[in-house]
Amino acid sequence: MVAAASMSRGWFRREHEALMILTEPMPVGATVEIMIDFWVCPPFRRKGESFSTRLTLVDHLGNRHRTRRLTIPSDWRPKREQPKPTEEVIHTISQPLVKQVVAILKDEANRYRECGRPVGGLGSVQVTYKNRTLAGIGYQGRESNSPRRQWIVPDPEKASLHSDNLNALLRIFDRENDLGKRAIVEALLERITVGSEYTPIGYFFLLALSRMRQLPAALQTIKDRLRRDEKFGFDDAVKMLSGFLQYEYPRFDDPALDEIERFMDGIDGFTHHLKERFVAARAVKHRLDPATADSESGSTDTVGQTSSFKPPGA
Repeated sequence: MVAAASMSRGWFRREHEALMILTEPMPVGATVEIMIDFWVCPPFRRKGESFSTRLTLVDHLGNRHRTRRLTIPSDWRPKREQPKPTEEVIHTISQPLVKQVVAILKDEANRYRECGRPVGGLGSVQVTYKNRTLAGIGYQGRESNSPRRQWIVPDPEKASLHSDNLNALLRIFDRENDLGKRAIVEALLERITVGSEYTPIGYFFLLALSRMRQLPAALQTIKDRLRRDEKFGFDDAVKMLSGFLQYEYPRFDDPALDEIERFMDGIDGFTHHLKERFVAARAVKHRLDPATADSESGSTDTVGQTSSFKPPGA
């Protein structure tokens, strides 16, 4: 077995000890691959340059084995510059109502850059559950080998998904008549596109449109337009939908659950545990208190309902 390794370089034969060695016992006379990890600090080559060295391997009996001179290539490659998406200019928009919508979308895109995928956030979206407020949909630990249902919270009345940008958008939406509401929904659906400044915030479109009772149109548009994007807009929208089912499943009526099942057709439903949470939400749907179930089927706050106007393609 290889028990230790060092790397020597330069005329003064400075040695660097390996921090990690991964190998299995090797039969006598056999050739096997091993991984030896050196951490050289400070670096002695510029980024992208290769260097020559010799390794000394020490077996478990203390015998030293010297390799021939090796050339270690650099694995660094310059990143290809991604073209920046064209930004929408607000002052060129003729409709004042759409200007307000676009201003909120731009702010959400900025918030996502500050609190987005690298830190598990979803821009301005937060979840509050059991007196804790977490970025995005948060993370709820699961108890292993437990018979309890853990994919959805047992007390959804104590949970809420909220966003100050969402609240601002809904205030605008609620004060408009049907024509204004239609314009807002159309403005949102038109901006669900790949390669735009709004592509990364697919989750916000899903959140806003579902609160406007346009879940079917939101799911279909996101699936059609964002499914193959490279900015994770589709993946974060799936994450948002999974969060809905985890914390707010009583909001979903049967037609809404049917729409979600159609949305999962052809995609990896296990991403962000979407399929597990969908199955759990469907399973408990008809076990809720009858009065609660009745209020859900007729409530204007139910996610799956569609308002009196219909946007294009809804």
